[in-house]
Amino acid sequence: MALFSMPIQNTNWGRDHDPSLNGPFVWEANDEDRRWADRNHGQTLERLKQLGGMSWCEMVAIVAHRKWDKADQHAAKAECEGIATARAALKSTAAKKGG
Repeated sequence: MALFSMPIQNTNWGRDHDPSLNGPFVWEANDEDRRWADRNHGQTLERLKQLGGMSWCEMVAIVAHRKWDKADQHAAKAECEGIATARAALKSTAAKKGG
């Protein structure tokens, strides 16, 4: 797995622009993330990036491996960051154990 950087489209569903929602989102994209990108959008992560990225609720659907649905952008961003942090911690723990 390699680090992947996805541009985030700062969509706050009709509310004022919120700079705290700016991206990009950087995480270790795995094969399951790639499958969910295709399932939810019919595109690869690379193609979605070329097209300008996605909103936080689209991003969280990919990294949480679930169907996309409109959601609160702040909650989706926090969930994405939590998933990325948890994955990194698991990888670090496995590396320390030699696996």
